[in-house]
Amino acid sequence: MLLERIIELTTQKGDIVLDPFCGSGTTCVAAKLLDRSYIGIDESEAAVELTLSRIKNPIKTTSNLLKNGRESYVNADKDALGLLKGIEYNPVQRNNGIDAILVEMHKNTPVLVRVQKENETIAEAAAYLLNAKKAKGSKKVILIQTNEIGLFTEDVSYDGMVILQSPSLQILKCLSKKELTKPSTRTAKSGEDFATLQSHRF
Repeated sequence: MLLERIIELTTQKGDIVLDPFCGSGTTCVAAKLLDRSYIGIDESEAAVELTLSRIKNPIKTTSNLLKNGRESYVNADKDALGLLKGIEYNPVQRNNGIDAILVEMHKNTPVLVRVQKENETIAEAAAYLLNAKKAKGSKKVILIQTNEIGLFTEDVSYDGMVILQSPSLQILKCLSKKELTKPSTRTAKSGEDFATLQSHRF
């Protein structure tokens, strides 16, 4: 229990631990388990009753943060966030809807970014991002498309959502075009420069 660790570091056995807003009594339970005296205060009668019942039957719980370390809570997709290189952003941990929030705001609201996951359709990714958009009150969100899985082409269009294709997806789509597999045999006409000729190859 995280509170146990805090109490253990800041008090001695027999000290009094005061929690003026004790809620469900977690602080009081932790103090009792560590042989500290305790005072819990709360305006809610239900909270006081819950605290008393927990004190009568204290159960020691474990903190996943202390047990597994901070790294276990860092789950931002580093490969996906690599697509934002060159842009200032803050990665978002442990969130199903978004991967990052841009430092630059849009109309005084946060710009949310989601990178489409490997096994989800663009519609699924957009639905997650749309929920986050509503929750955060954002006026602009960015969805980075990384694949085209699904049986049908999905028409995904939401107000304030911009869908950008990742460079890798753009390259794959470019390579799948038949025009690239055939060498160009057209020669430049009079007055047509090489750059113009190259633009006709794709």
